[in-house]
Amino acid sequence: MRTHGGRRSARRCPSFVKTGWILVCLTALRAGRAHGQVLACQALYGERAVTTEFFQKSAEVSRLLLQRAGGELLEVNELVSQGDLAEMQGRAAPELFRLALARLQTLADSLAAVETGLKELADIHSQDRLLSVYEDTLAKILRDFSARGRARLRGLRHSNVGGREEASQSLTDLRGILAAQRTDLAVVRRQLGETIEALRMALPAGEKGRFMAAMFAGRSRFFAKWQQSVELFETYRRFYVDSCDCTLAAVAQVYPAGLQWLEEPGTATERKGSKGVGP
Repeated sequence: MRTHGGRRSARRCPSFVKTGWILVCLTALRAGRAHGQVLACQALYGERAVTTEFFQKSAEVSRLLLQRAGGELLEVNELVSQGDLAEMQGRAAPELFRLALARLQTLADSLAAVETGLKELADIHSQDRLLSVYEDTLAKILRDFSARGRARLRGLRHSNVGGREEASQSLTDLRGILAAQRTDLAVVRRQLGETIEALRMALPAGEKGRFMAAMFAGRSRFFAKWQQSVELFETYRRFYVDSCDCTLAAVAQVYPAGLQWLEEPGTATERKGSKGVGP
């Protein structure tokens, strides 16, 4: 940064630099959707039914977060971008900003459904004991992950979002993973509420064709809040995927423990000519 007379310049970060960071996060989200990334947590219990129920619910939560909510976030960005472009071309497009607000509220509903699913996962987890070999293996994996993964939730740009430091503790077991996923999601949802309110307050400027002018002149908080939402969602998505990946790595390392029935005659992979699916 340039200095004048030994003092730091008070110039703000250029808008194109901030916009570039949004594009990095959104590109990561688009890449995940294009490759159909739906990575679910997996756990091994004494009862086969609990193992199956846990995986089924986890896959449902992953689809809600990675496909539905991620897609809604991208749609909001597209609507706002179209509205901005319309203003650059000399015409107001308030209907696009109103639609973006509606989509943001839909995104909030989807994240609420993710929260419900994570709570249901915790309830399923309490129904049975994990296999000790899986539990011990996961603990070893998490000893490395704790220092590597959770730090990503710190240092959010352009904000001092309250509650972010709640997620700084190390992970040691599956219960901790599920609790951390819920804690971090609460931060995402809390901040998203601020973004929704900021866009609602900016709508009158959009009605006059002055939405972009209000943002860049500092009269609207929406641009800063939207940057926070995109970055925080992407941070959470990475943590969710990485923590689920730890559970899958533990299953792979102890296999076939807890999944012996996959090797039994009559499973789906061995029913030649059968149209049925599943064990």
